Parts: sequence; structure tokens; C-alpha cells
Amino acid sequence: KFYMKSKAKEKPNTIKPLFISLILTLGILFMLLFGNLAAFLYPFQASQFQSNIGGEKVQHFVLLFGDLVNASSLKASLLYVPMHLFTSFNALLVFLVLLGSIFFIKSRKEHSVMPFLLLVFLTLYLIFSFLIPKYDNERNFLLLFPFLAIFGGYGAKWIAEKIKLNYSKIVVIVLVAVLGFTTLYFAHPFYSSYFNTFVGGAKGVADNNIMTVTYWQPELVYTLDFVNSLPKNSSIDIMKQPAIYSWYQKVGKIRSDVIITQNDTKYFVLTNEQSYLIRISQKGQRNTALEWWIKKPYIYEIKDGNDVSLVRIYEV
Repeated sequence: KFYMKSKAKEKPNTIKPLFISLILTLGILFMLLFGNLAAFLYPFQASQFQSNIGGEKVQHFVLLFGDLVNASSLKASLLYVPMHLFTSFNALLVFLVLLGSIFFIKSRKEHSVMPFLLLVFLTLYLIFSFLIPKYDNERNFLLLFPFLAIFGGYGAKWIAEKIKLNYSKIVVIVLVAVLGFTTLYFAHPFYSSYFNTFVGGAKGVADNNIMTVTYWQPELVYTLDFVNSLPKNSSIDIMKQPAIYSWYQKVGKIRSDVIITQNDTKYFVLTNEQSYLIRISQKGQRNTALEWWIKKPYIYEIKDGNDVSLVRIYEV
């Protein structure tokens, strides 16, 4: 009886601190993701606003295994989130998360907080998979990262306990840290275009159109030296986002005489956002975009460490 009473008293004391920490973490992440208090009161509407969906009913598409599918379709709902989570982390971390998840579920009765964590993770996962609009970025998935870290840590703990060494925990921590820093080193500076070895890295993703290689186009900053080397009064356009160069020009990163325009341009910039290239080609808008990327000779190119082309500049 005394043991049962002790366990009964232990349970709320164990869950309460975790519950408070979890609420605070998710609350901070919500503010970082959506940037306004409306996300607390209307999380789905706030996320739709961030995704340019809602009143305007803009349709977003995602690229999955060579197919351009509507972001709200069943295929995207089932595959988009797990594909992002499975391919965007270092392969070792993915293995630890999967291993930790299995043993976390198996030992859920040993600790009172485990069912609670699993329930919250599953709830968020289903929300991001089926309710919140998806398109080619991962901003909403950030709310799942604390749980993945817990599962991965549990997997690392299980391995450390199985290794018959005096310093097994240190060995596992050092191995994870070294591989993590190695991943960052080889992905530098194009972190948002990183994919792990399970899908053949960024090259496998690009060659097979598994997913879109780049979305936010941070690699355009590495084209500025070339743009500034163009002849005086040259005109240039960027597919989808000419405002990026306009901003660089405003802050003095591009010469003031360079003309950034979508009309009668001399130079044209394409980024390897396959979903966008395919979609505009299907709609007949700039119907040469995809063909240009594949066939047209370019005068400048930016590649990542895996020899994957992220940006190409053409002379029109």
C-alpha cells in the first residue's frame, strides 16, 4: 500500500514540470513561427495566412517522387511530412530517432510521462500532416523537433547501454557530435538544400525529382559578384522573385545601374526549384523555363558540395 501511494504521488509531480516545459517550448515556437498572438487563438487560420492560403484560396503544390501534387491531397498528407523529416536530418540521427521511437513505445508503461509525450507528438504530427497547409518548406515542422530530440536521445541511450565499454555514453555522444558537425561542414553554406544518404543526398533528390532541392533561394547571394561584373546598364530578371535582387540593390549589394526588370531582360536567373519549374511550364507561363534548365547553355552556375546545380544564369 505504501508503495502504491508513493507511485500515485510521484505521477503528478513527474508530469507537471514536463507539461509546463512543453507548453512553454511550443508557445515560444509558435511565436517564432507565426510572429503574432493570433496563432494562439487561431492556429490553423494563422498558419494558412502564413502559407498565403485562406481568403485568396491560393493553391500550393509540392513535389513528391517526380509528381507535382496539390498540397492538400491525400498523397501529400500521407507522405510530405515524413519525407521531409526522414530526408532532412543526418542519417545517423534518423536511425537514432527511429530506434528510440520503437523502444520509447515499448517502455511506455515504465514512465508516466511517456504516454503523454507520445500523445502530444502524434496529435501535432496529424495536424501538420492533414490540417495545416503544406508547401515546399519546413517551418511548421519545427514544433516536432523537441520530440524527435527526445526520441533520438532515447535511442542513443539504448545503444550506450548495449555497448560493453566503460565510457560508452561518451563514445555515443562524440560519434553523434562528430557526424553532426561533419554534416554541417559538407552542407555549408547551402543548409536548406541538404538531404541525407537515404535518398542519395541532394544529387539523388535533384536527379530523380524526389523533392524540391531549393525553396528559399539563399544561394542567390553567391551570384552577386557575377551580377556586379555584368556590363553597365545590364538588365536582369529572376524567375519568381525579382524582388530579391531589388532588395540587394537597395542595400548597396548590387550596382545602381543594373536594371532589374521582367521586361526585355538581357540576363535571366533560374533556381532549381523543380516544383515551380514544372508548374509554370505546365501552365504555359514561361514555358521554356524547365526546358532552359535542362537544355539551354548557361553563362554562370552555383553548385553545392555534392555538385548539384542550385542556380543558373542565362543570356537571353
